Amino acid sequence: MQSDKSTYSASFFLSKLEIIPSSSFVLSNDIPVLMIHNDDYRLIRLDICLSSLHDSSFRPLSAISTAHTLFKGTYGHNQKEISEIIDFYGAYYDLSVEKDYTTFSFYFPKKASRNIFSLLQEVFSMPNFPEEEIQLFKEKQKQELAIKLGRNSYIGFKSFFQTLFEGHPYGRYPEYESYDAIERKDICDFFASFYHAANMRIFMAGDIDNALISLLTKTFETIPKGVLPVFNSPIPMLKTPQHKIISKNDSLQSNIIIGKPLFNFAHEDWKKFSVLNLVLGGYFGSRLMSEIREKSGLAYGIYSYVSSFKETGVFYITAQVNGDKTHQALEEIYKVLDDMLTTPITHQELNLVKNFYYGSLLRDFDGLFSVLDRYIDISDYGMSIEFWHELLESIQQTSSDDIIRLAKNYLQTSSMVEVVVGNK
Repeated sequence: MQSDKSTYSASFFLSKLEIIPSSSFVLSNDIPVLMIHNDDYRLIRLDICLSSLHDSSFRPLSAISTAHTLFKGTYGHNQKEISEIIDFYGAYYDLSVEKDYTTFSFYFPKKASRNIFSLLQEVFSMPNFPEEEIQLFKEKQKQELAIKLGRNSYIGFKSFFQTLFEGHPYGRYPEYESYDAIERKDICDFFASFYHAANMRIFMAGDIDNALISLLTKTFETIPKGVLPVFNSPIPMLKTPQHKIISKNDSLQSNIIIGKPLFNFAHEDWKKFSVLNLVLGGYFGSRLMSEIREKSGLAYGIYSYVSSFKETGVFYITAQVNGDKTHQALEEIYKVLDDMLTTPITHQELNLVKNFYYGSLLRDFDGLFSVLDRYIDISDYGMSIEFWHELLESIQQTSSDDIIRLAKNYLQTSSMVEVVVGNK
């Protein structure tokens, strides 16, 4: 069912964000710890964040291989026993390996804290990375890669990021040969270089008391201090815009990606540019969705995004279109981009976008664990919680003139990289 834009037309002004305060301290080995407390949360969440950004001195896929095999065995327990301990105490964990960071997120009942912390101490202190588990991981990853390579969207993003960041870790995508090349020694070397106190941040949320803090302290102060390797891979300059066509004659659809390197959270223009992005393609009532999908019927879905990384950022538009409509869709997308540079946004449209953004912000801070995510987001860039209050203020103050100015500065179509997978 399509959204009715009039549903959002009523004026709504979010005057301030109510953010649960945090407390922080630093362990004796210099690991920073941030906590947010709520008596009603008997489920504890504990996040362990480590930088995974590494240059060519480490073999490709070292970060993901290390993270995925860390819980496959220690010198005290094998993979089956570790899984049984986690299940027995009603715990579970999520693993995220992104371009910048590896994050382990653990969820466990407060009453099981002592047992879970004991397991974490063992895993992060003496993993043994069993050879057979490494081989199983590699085979599974290659099978998943085979599936991904059948998708136009995956092929498109791979080409897009490799074009933007040629020779940089941000441009790396898995290859079969990369998985074949990974050896146990590579994983052990990566663990020794990155899994230590100098590269670790800890975040915890729930019903936190002194006993829990003491457990955390005793567990993680055993982690050696370490020294983080110097990262030496500067962001490459994109010399000229590029247009790439990856032909798939048997494909009924084309995947379109148009975008460019931009900036991250820390840039002074990010906050107001995020409003511009919503106007352009950041929600269902956006200009791209209205013009390309609703009016022209050229795309099944079309959105624009602003992705933030530690070293830089990326702006891009992505769309799925019928193969025989690819050229027409591209023309219409560029028309919408050009229009952003010249046509002032009406008060009604800007108010609609701000209403949507206010609602999105409220959802982002709904619940203790969501609030913890927001603290982690800004910690990744060394910023304080004031960022979110400043973002709200920027949304409130963004004007039609701001939208035009930012569009002229950053959305010139001549600066874009275009990738089409399918037919053109």
